[in-house]
Order: sequence, then C-alpha cells, then structure tokens
Amino acid sequence: TYADSINVPVPRNWRKALRVVHDSGGAFVTVSDEQIQEAVRLTGRLTGVFAEPAAAAAVAGVAEARRRGMIGASASVLAMITGSGLKDVAGALRAVGRPHEIPAELERVADVVAAPAPQAC
Repeated sequence: TYADSINVPVPRNWRKALRVVHDSGGAFVTVSDEQIQEAVRLTGRLTGVFAEPAAAAAVAGVAEARRRGMIGASASVLAMITGSGLKDVAGALRAVGRPHEIPAELERVADVVAAPAPQAC
C-alpha cells in the first residue's frame, strides 16, 4: 500500500489487536489504495481534516464495512484520524492533487470561506 505508516510486513501488537476485535465481536476489513485515496478526499471535503493516507484508511474501512452491510445505514460511527496529512504530504497529494490557488486578496478568501459546505454522503 502507498499508506506508508501501515505498510509493514508484521504489524506491531497484531495478536492483541486480533484478540480485542474477536472478543468485542468486531471485524476487520481490507481496503485498496484507491479506497484510501477516496477517503483522504472525502475526509478533507466533509470535515476539513487533512488526513494522512494511513489515518484515512480508518474512514475507508468504515465505508467498506458499510458497503458490505456490516454497519447499518442509521448506525453512528467514530473514525479517529490521528495522522495529519503533513506527516505524508506526498501520499496525500497523490490522493487529492495540487491544492487550488486563489489570489492573496481578502475578498477571494472570504468568497471561498462563504461557499456552501459539501453535503455528507
């Protein structure tokens, strides 16, 4: 995976993670790099959070679990984003591309800030 922080051959404390998921009745899902890239974009668009790809994998996992019917349509879910996109700028730029540039004018900044926020999926 291009999500550098989780691209490890043997995850740390994997036995503990497996036990906790099993004991809580939870489940694991796998996601593709494309799903992680979409989660980076979605997280930024809907929340304003600039997530590194490894952190956005949690959001991609929630979306995949929802797609598989593992999470109900009315369920409340919390995805903790603990890694900033500044930690892996190259990976984040791969997902979202170059930032939009606007003139350094107060009126233009005000226009962007006043624009309607995107709606949740």
